[in-house]
Amino acid sequence: MGDENKGTGTASAVDVRQILAKAAVMTGREVDEPSALASMEERRDNYGDSGAVDPPYDPESLLNYIELTPHVAPNISSYQVNIEGYGFRAVLIEPWMSDLDSQEARDAVRDALQIERWVEEEEAALAAAEKADGDGGTTPTDGEPGQPDSTTVEPGGEAEPPVEEPEAEGEDNEGVTEADIDEAIEKLRVQIRREKYLFDAFFKNCCSKMSFVKLRRVTRGDIEAHGWGAWEMLIQKTTGKLKRLNYIPGYTIRPLRDEGELVDAVEPDPITPISEGREISVPRRFRRYVQIVEDKKVYFKSPGDPRIVSRQTGKIYKSVAEMRRPKDDGGEGKEATEANELIYFSLHDPRTPCPPPRWIGNLLAVLGVREADELNYFYLDSSAIPPGILFVSGGKVPREMKDRLEQRLSAEFSGPEGKNKIFVVEAHPMAQKGNDRTMLPTMEFTSLREAQQTDATFTKYDERSADRIGASFRLPPMLRGYTPKDLNRATAIAALAFAETQVFSPERDDVDWIIDKEILPRIGVRLYAFKSNPPATKSPEEIAELIRVAAPQGGILPYEIRTLLSEALNVQLSTIDEQWGYWPMAMTLAGLGRGAEVAPSTDAGEGEGSLNQMGKVVARLDELQRRVEAVITDELRQAGYNLDVHAVFGDTAAEGKKGDGEGDAE
Repeated sequence: MGDENKGTGTASAVDVRQILAKAAVMTGREVDEPSALASMEERRDNYGDSGAVDPPYDPESLLNYIELTPHVAPNISSYQVNIEGYGFRAVLIEPWMSDLDSQEARDAVRDALQIERWVEEEEAALAAAEKADGDGGTTPTDGEPGQPDSTTVEPGGEAEPPVEEPEAEGEDNEGVTEADIDEAIEKLRVQIRREKYLFDAFFKNCCSKMSFVKLRRVTRGDIEAHGWGAWEMLIQKTTGKLKRLNYIPGYTIRPLRDEGELVDAVEPDPITPISEGREISVPRRFRRYVQIVEDKKVYFKSPGDPRIVSRQTGKIYKSVAEMRRPKDDGGEGKEATEANELIYFSLHDPRTPCPPPRWIGNLLAVLGVREADELNYFYLDSSAIPPGILFVSGGKVPREMKDRLEQRLSAEFSGPEGKNKIFVVEAHPMAQKGNDRTMLPTMEFTSLREAQQTDATFTKYDERSADRIGASFRLPPMLRGYTPKDLNRATAIAALAFAETQVFSPERDDVDWIIDKEILPRIGVRLYAFKSNPPATKSPEEIAELIRVAAPQGGILPYEIRTLLSEALNVQLSTIDEQWGYWPMAMTLAGLGRGAEVAPSTDAGEGEGSLNQMGKVVARLDELQRRVEAVITDELRQAGYNLDVHAVFGDTAAEGKKGDGEGDAE
């Protein structure tokens, strides 16, 4: 990429205090040691010697500007809290997986098995065709590869029609039996429980010095401060599973220039939600990275890069044995180690892999606010204008007094002590011309309070700069630490809703996609997706009112209520495994859900039991209908209406009323 080193200019570094933070070191016999260096004590301009991309703006200088300016850090802090700070949860990739006993789950599994068999047949036919073309033969059209099909004509005979094999009992037209569906569902049930344990265990222990939420927050700070951040992946050597994530200070990392080499990488290729073990080879361009601290260099490679990359030099070798050859034989010695994988987060810029931060368009406003603050500070500290002057007329001021005045103005009236002092001018009597008499001096005090500044300067410029910087992050003032004058509950809710839908939620989705692609497959999780929690913006009163109105009418089921509360409160509530959780609440309260199945069994041995069960359900429905008719009839009679129940409800209602009598009406 020829434009990767082009930029709009490099900002000069500010001489500020540097902090050395030691990196976490995790030791283990089976897990790769972290190779990330901790931080810089002195900045080194040697990234170019390593073949690294030169960012358009120096990241250290940008960090220093944020440290010295009041308006950027609150925006970054708001991003950290609202995007990364509310935790996360595991979500099944398909809603029907939460209830594997439902008919919807059986239908989905049946469809998935059919699709997989279709794809396998197509792939087998293509493979057979390629093999036949390579052998110079013909492509089989019906039977097994290399065998005559069912319509082959024998010499001297006639073509016989293909023989259709009868379908097995319980088998559909695609060859998927009920036993196949039961077996797949049971396998899914076990796999879902196993992967949930793996998910929870990994994210609980994946960081040695901080929680995973804290890791996300500090990385978000790097991304918003200078444009990118990074995690180091520590892989277990024996199993190839990801075990730990290590934070790397983003400003110490640089991507190397893209060499343009295409590498065949193996990636998962599921065709259905239950597909397992399907992979595909995809040509990709992988990028390498370098971290430099002082005069030390460490190299990394992208996740999924199958190449052997040296951690010490970044060179690519064909094998580990070749890399560990003696140095005089083209290797790096026995101490050479492979580079660890690195997850690189960044904003998007088509010109460079080291993008500038989103607030870079207001860099002059950031610097201008700093200059204005310094001018206000020095003015208020020096107090250059005294509160008043005492004028003396009818006299004169000697030259030595003039020098003394200048010294007092610069010394006595500077600093907080001189703010309440007045300026006294001493004058000597002055003789009148042609007369031995002298004029008596007169004194007059003049206040200079109006000439003094009662407030800091550039306040409007400061407010406008704060709004411009906040607009770069697309955040309302309330989320930046400011309280607007017109703030009320309605405007606050509208501001939070805008920020959530337009800013925070899309950013969370981007991070979740990276975790789903780069982390979950490496820990053995494929049926769950990573989902970042949003802030709980829904009030408990609104949720309670929604449930109160919808649940009795059957608009929401009990298990859906638990899901709604889990999302609203950001708490993982236990699921309802009982059958009543999937029935409308009105039917459960009427006693129709107890002991009844949603779908009757289709097994041949249970046909009689299913019919009996359906008969019980119909009987309960008839009983409920009779009770409702009796109550309505009684209410109508009390209101003075004498209606024919049979005419209104039909024969069933009349028979029910005749048989039950007045007891049911009560």
